[in-house]
Amino acid sequence: MLKPGEVCCGGGFYELDYITHRLLLSGASSEYGEPVWENIGRLAVSAYYSGLEIVYSSWDRWKEEFPVSERIEVVYE
Repeated sequence: MLKPGEVCCGGGFYELDYITHRLLLSGASSEYGEPVWENIGRLAVSAYYSGLEIVYSSWDRWKEEFPVSERIEVVYE
C-alpha cells in the first residue's frame, strides 16, 4: 500500500512461504503492470516480515526470479 505522496512502480500479488522463509511476490497489476525494480531505491516493508527473503517472479516464465532483498535496500518499519 502506498502512503500519501508515493508513486506506484507496479504491482502484483504476494504470499508467505513459511517453510523456506520467503515473501514471494508475483504477477502484475492490471493498472500499473509489473514492478519496475530499477526505479525503486529503497523498499519499506512491515517489520512483521523481517527475516524473510523477498523474491519476485513474473508470470512470464521466461524471466528469472528477481531477488528483491539482495538487490534493493529493504527497511523494516
